[in-house]
Amino acid sequence: MYQELREQLSRDAHRELPFHGRVERRVLKCCPYYRSLASVLSKFSFYGEKPPCGDSVCTDIVTFPRQDEQDHALSLEFRRKTEECKLLYLQKSTHRFLATAREKQECELEIERYRVAAEKHRIDIEGRRRKMVLRADAITTRNVLKGRRVPKDEIDQVLPIPKV
Repeated sequence: MYQELREQLSRDAHRELPFHGRVERRVLKCCPYYRSLASVLSKFSFYGEKPPCGDSVCTDIVTFPRQDEQDHALSLEFRRKTEECKLLYLQKSTHRFLATAREKQECELEIERYRVAAEKHRIDIEGRRRKMVLRADAITTRNVLKGRRVPKDEIDQVLPIPKV
């Protein structure tokens, strides 16, 4: 029931299409690229013409002339040159890839060297900072003890003068 209704609607819609619309629909079925070629094909008029083979669908077989030996030799030469170009391209691209990989590895090593040097510098600075804090604390403590009138000999025994 549903299928029959759908076919009837399709036939009615088909009858309402103008002639060129029906032709375009058939052409689109055979050639999906028709829309992009339409601007070129619109310059030709095929109205009233029949396919050369006499039926509704053209079944003519297009034959190509046979290649002679010279064309075959040119074709082989062309293939050989194409293969050489492909091989050369692969060699160059492989060389570039390996050179890039080597440069990348060298850069990574240099970055690692800088990172290690920066870490050593940070550790050295932290050590110096700790020593300076200890010296500053010792001097501050000596000044506090002097302010409390502790004899200098006792202060020197407990807190020797820090060397710079």
